[in-house]
Amino acid sequence: MKKSGSIPPRSVWLLGSVFGKSIWDRRRSVWYWSIGLSSMSFLTFAAWPARSQDTAALEAMMEVMPREVLAMFGLTDPEALATAEGFVSSRTYGSVGPIVLIVFAITAMSALLAKEEASGALDLVLSNPRPRRSILQGKAWAVAAMTGVLVTFLTAVAFFGNAVWSMGFNTWHMIAANLGLGLLGLCFWGIAVALWAVLKSAGSAVGVTSAIAVFTFFLNGLGAIVDVLEPARYLSPFYWYLGDTVPLAKGFTFGYLALAVVAVVGSLIAARSFETRDLAV
Repeated sequence: MKKSGSIPPRSVWLLGSVFGKSIWDRRRSVWYWSIGLSSMSFLTFAAWPARSQDTAALEAMMEVMPREVLAMFGLTDPEALATAEGFVSSRTYGSVGPIVLIVFAITAMSALLAKEEASGALDLVLSNPRPRRSILQGKAWAVAAMTGVLVTFLTAVAFFGNAVWSMGFNTWHMIAANLGLGLLGLCFWGIAVALWAVLKSAGSAVGVTSAIAVFTFFLNGLGAIVDVLEPARYLSPFYWYLGDTVPLAKGFTFGYLALAVVAVVGSLIAARSFETRDLAV
C-alpha cells in the first residue's frame, strides 16, 4: 500500500537536482494556479459572443467613464474593449493575468528561497560541494518551467476559444500575448530575487517587489494621460508588456526583450550573492 507523502518511483529522478526538487516541491500548486487562471480566461472567451451582440452599448459606456479612471486600471485604449481582442485582453492579459503571474513569481521566490532560508535548509544546500551559482540557476529554471506551464494552459485556452467562438485572432498574436505575460511574471521574479540578495531579507524583498508592481502598474496607466508622468511610464514593466495596444492585437515587441533582460539580470545578481554568502551551519 502506498503511504501518504511517499514518492512514486517514477518521480524519484526529480529529487536528484535542484531544478527537479524545486519542481517537486511546488508540483501541486502549479496545477492549481494553471487551472484557476485558464478557467478565468475560458469564461472570458465564453462571454464575448453575448457581449458582441451589443458593442454599441459597450462603446457608449466607455465614453461615459472618465479616461482617468480607466487609465488607473491599465485601460489606456478604452475603445479596444468593443473588439474581441480588447475584451479578452482586458481581463486575461491586462488585469487578472498579470496579477496572477506576478503573485505566482513572488510566492515562488518566497517558497523556494525564503522558506528554505528560514528553516536553515538553504545553508545545508549551499554547504554541498557544488558551484553555488548552479543552485540558484536550478531554482530560476524551475520557476521559468513552472511559469511555462501556466502560459501553456493559457495558450491552449486561447487557441480553443478562438476556434470555438470564431474570434478571428492572429495565431502569432496569441502566442506573443501569452509569452509576454510569462515574461512579465519572470521579470518580477528577477526583481524579487535580486532584492532578496541585496536586502538579505525575504520579507523585505517580497514587500518591496509588491510595492514596485503596484507603483509601476499605476505609473503605466496614469502616464498615458498625465504629461509629467509620461517619460517615467517607459520604465514600467507593464508598459513593456501592454503599451497602448492590447496584447492580442499585436505581436512580439522590444518590450518583451526588456522583460527578459530584467529577469536574467536579477537572477545573475542573486547568483553573485550566493557565491559570497556566509553559512549558518
